[in-house]
Amino acid sequence: MKPFLIAIVGWLSAILPAVAQTLTLSGTDFFKGDIAKSMEAAGASHGLKATWSGSFQALQALRSGKVDLAVLTSPSPEELPDVPGMRRMPIAYRLCRVVVAKDNPVNSISYKQLRAIYGSRASQRLENWKDVLGTNTGTSGWANRAIEPMIPIAYTSFSREIFLHNALRDDRLHPSVKVFSNEKALQNAFAANSGAIAILSGLAVEEFSKPIPVSKEDGQSFTATPENLYFGDYPLYMPFSLYFPEIRTKELLPLIEAFYSKEVSQAIFQNGLAPVPDAFRTAEINRLKQGF
Repeated sequence: MKPFLIAIVGWLSAILPAVAQTLTLSGTDFFKGDIAKSMEAAGASHGLKATWSGSFQALQALRSGKVDLAVLTSPSPEELPDVPGMRRMPIAYRLCRVVVAKDNPVNSISYKQLRAIYGSRASQRLENWKDVLGTNTGTSGWANRAIEPMIPIAYTSFSREIFLHNALRDDRLHPSVKVFSNEKALQNAFAANSGAIAILSGLAVEEFSKPIPVSKEDGQSFTATPENLYFGDYPLYMPFSLYFPEIRTKELLPLIEAFYSKEVSQAIFQNGLAPVPDAFRTAEINRLKQGF
């Protein structure tokens, strides 16, 4: 019996650590593909098992204790769920950018002005750039140039969805807005129309246009810099956040550090999203280590 018991104990000691190391994650289906593969590779040595069935299912699994961590998203940062007992950390951002021609003298734009350009319910539409620029029309003929609003079709880059949900909430697109089958087609038309204003998601729109700062109403306007995304100042973006139980921070820290690696951030960037900047990822991890 004794050799048999020793064998059983040895067998249990061999398999129990592997079982204890398994960590489960459920996440948004927006990450399916290269981002999900990168996160899974980063978490492989920590026993990560991940599924990417969507934010709703991930939230339900997190609340019911069926998973250890979750990656959730929402159309705006204000709508990310607060889950009691769970800590939330940023992991990526999907941008919506408002762009004009490089020589357009406009310096910023507000939600109110965007509704008057793109929406159907404004009491007074903005149809000419002089209505946006006021006296700041310069000397290049902008005072008499028509505004040509452009936007991609739904469910392509999700810049349209972010824009409608935030800037045009409770409104709908005006019939005069030109809708394109994808962002590439929009870019081609944009390049041929100096009076155009467009809604795009690209991280490299500076190559062919001028992205302009945006304000929610008549307050301060912000550009889509990494800092303004991290602090939530730029208004048009879709956040992606990692959720995990606060009381398990120490246990989960190695896996969270893996998710904040350069490799995962690179995968995020290469797939058209903005990662959390290096300095802020380091600061987030240091706060966890220090118990804050």
